Amino acid sequence: MQEVLDRYAHLNIAPYKGFVNPVYTPVFDADGNVTDVTIDYTEEYIPQMLRYSRDYSPLTK
Repeated sequence: MQEVLDRYAHLNIAPYKGFVNPVYTPVFDADGNVTDVTIDYTEEYIPQMLRYSRDYSPLTK
C-alpha cells in the first residue's frame, strides 16, 4: 500500500483527481507508427463528463 501512495505522491495532483481519468494522446513517428503516449491530468471533472457524453453517448450517434 505504501508503494501506491508513494507513486501517487509523485504525480503532484490533488487527491480528488483520483476519479478523473487522464487523457491519453498517442505520439506518431513520420511513418504513422505510435512511438509514445502522453498522459495529461489537467482535464477537470465537468469537462471530462461533457466530453464523455459527447464522445460515447448512444443518443448522439
